[in-house]
Amino acid sequence: MRFVATYTKAVRAIEVLRKIAAEDVLRLPRLESPQSAAMMARMISSKNLDILRNDGLPLDQRMNAGNGFTTSTKAMLMLYAEPESKGIHFDREIVGIVNLLAQVAGQSTQLSSST
Repeated sequence: MRFVATYTKAVRAIEVLRKIAAEDVLRLPRLESPQSAAMMARMISSKNLDILRNDGLPLDQRMNAGNGFTTSTKAMLMLYAEPESKGIHFDREIVGIVNLLAQVAGQSTQLSSST
């Protein structure tokens, strides 16, 4: 089941990000970093949502995937927003994450209107 693999990757990515943030928040992937820009771009890519657009999959599987993406994207947003209270800003990353979250919401809304 593709969703399980995709969701498992998302959960694992959040676990890794939490570990990085706990050790040193400044080591979180950044869009303008030569070392981590590709990783950050992949994490916030709309391609991650292809499963939600796959009409060949059962609706319930796509809706579950939408819920999973909402949860994992929200967790990623929290990781990048929390350092704001310490004066550490991840503006570009937050914009990218919020954009992905909006896309998840849009796709989920379309799915729910399909029922």
